[in-house]
Amino acid sequence: MKILKFIFILLIIIFVIVAAIYYIFANKYNLEKIISDLKKNYDVTVLLHQNPKWSFNPEISYNFNAKIDNKNQDLSSENIEFILSQPYNISPINVNIGTKSLYFRGLKIQSFNLNGKYFFLNKIFNIHNLSARVGEGVVNFQAKINRSKKNEFNLSGDFNNLHLNQIFRQLKLANWKRLELKISSKDLIINGKIINEKNFFKSLNGKIPINGSMYFVTTEEERFGIAFLNLLIEKLPQFNSLSKSLSQIVNNFSGSPALVTGLLNIKNGNIETSNLIVTNEKNKIKIEGLYNIQNNLFDAKLFFLEQEDIIVEAIISGNMKDPNIQIVNAKNLNDQKNINNDIKDVFKEGINNFIEKLLNLEN
Repeated sequence: MKILKFIFILLIIIFVIVAAIYYIFANKYNLEKIISDLKKNYDVTVLLHQNPKWSFNPEISYNFNAKIDNKNQDLSSENIEFILSQPYNISPINVNIGTKSLYFRGLKIQSFNLNGKYFFLNKIFNIHNLSARVGEGVVNFQAKINRSKKNEFNLSGDFNNLHLNQIFRQLKLANWKRLELKISSKDLIINGKIINEKNFFKSLNGKIPINGSMYFVTTEEERFGIAFLNLLIEKLPQFNSLSKSLSQIVNNFSGSPALVTGLLNIKNGNIETSNLIVTNEKNKIKIEGLYNIQNNLFDAKLFFLEQEDIIVEAIISGNMKDPNIQIVNAKNLNDQKNINNDIKDVFKEGINNFIEKLLNLEN
């Protein structure tokens, strides 16, 4: 009799505990409230494909599929799955999110999977793994997001074989048709604060060691033009620096990939480097300077080297979409109103057109 009484009391206690956990879980993570808050605070629309599924064995879990979108199309997915689960003890909530594809500001992200734990008492979300494919590239990140008074995040991980041209094009940041650039990184670290976009960029700090490949796309006609320019330049030595830089790019960095190595430091929203090197056998291009993320402006230098000797210097300025790459100390060149000392513009207008202008000067 005492045993039956004990079992009965134990069952009541278990029922009360389960009911309490269910009540806390269902109210703390009421789906309608979450959807309403997302719409109100972030203008994100969530449309459920079906009613959420509850499970109570071996733990409480909450599973639903939805379509997400917002009017600015910053983030969207036709079908994304959310699984929230809570063991029958005092512990963080397990979070799993997955989708075959989603779009972030036009960038297509495939095979997206995220798993982590959310500590609802102190508002900390530990992301143990976030993996996805971007084109032919792969990313794997870990993160800690603190939404308490600190409102900060820490991100670490690696990415492999990201095609920057494709990414910039989809994000509508730039369309570098001439330059093909693929990069990878291990042990990257980025931290910052989750605040408005202006101050978000200013709060960013970290480091991104990179390696990859780069080559410059040229035509047979341009390669022939450079060969002719090298002969012509003996009679026009004032254009020697521009000729050398064009020759370096076409003869040494076009058609086949060159090796890219270096370290990018992020300091208060500036991406800085002092040792970003592009190498092809004994020829090098060294990049020093910074890119301001918020203002979208370059302030950097290019050094063209042969046998470790600097043969030409150029300044990179302007924005990412249409940067200027101008030869340094090209005084004689700048005196010629019809001659443009911007390397990018020379290729844009055509090397043959540039040679024709030189021939007119000679005559």
